[in-house]
Amino acid sequence: MCAAEASLKTMVKSNIAKKRAVAKRDSDSEYALRRKQLIRIAAELFQERGYAATRPLDIAKRAGLDRASLYYYVGGKEELFRESLGDIVELDIDQARLIKADATLAASERLRQIVAQLMRGYATNYPQMFVYIKEMMHRIDRDTSAWGRKLQKVTRDYEEIVTSLIEEGKANGEFNPDLNTMLALNALFGMVNWTHRWFTPAGKLSHEDVARAFADMFLHGVCRQGPHG
Repeated sequence: MCAAEASLKTMVKSNIAKKRAVAKRDSDSEYALRRKQLIRIAAELFQERGYAATRPLDIAKRAGLDRASLYYYVGGKEELFRESLGDIVELDIDQARLIKADATLAASERLRQIVAQLMRGYATNYPQMFVYIKEMMHRIDRDTSAWGRKLQKVTRDYEEIVTSLIEEGKANGEFNPDLNTMLALNALFGMVNWTHRWFTPAGKLSHEDVARAFADMFLHGVCRQGPHG
């Protein structure tokens, strides 16, 4: 590509970006509705094919657009993914903080509610959260953008909340004092996050069923209690 062609391409992209910025300010317009549709379509394709394998052209085709028209609505598939998450992770951590702060409940009950809240969030915001867990979470630590730093903080805060509840349970006699807190933390999140491989809101098990079973297994184990328990 010659310098003149490259310059023209840059100018076209810049003009599209300017038009997109102006149109986005009108949140009640047909344009805003189209963007929401594209965000939903992108989330579905990311879940079906994987984020890396999904091309902007794939999103455009499913939406009935050509690739050039797609860029009038969004800057690319990364923007679509970030907007599909929106404020989900921040709302989730806010709920977790409220659960932790409820001193009227035992540490074990608050952990049970944390598991329920996580599964409820995954079901309500399906498939966006599962796409994030499956394809993005392991790369977030290297993301230096404001978006990446926000998600890093949410992850740390969530881990600190669960860690503090495990430690509280150990200190007050609810949990085995010899319990390895880090192993317990990783076991809990590993169990819940692995649901991205098999859980769907329309499946045989509801998110309440899954949360209840996971919490029971985590808090009580799977061995029958008795003389040899």
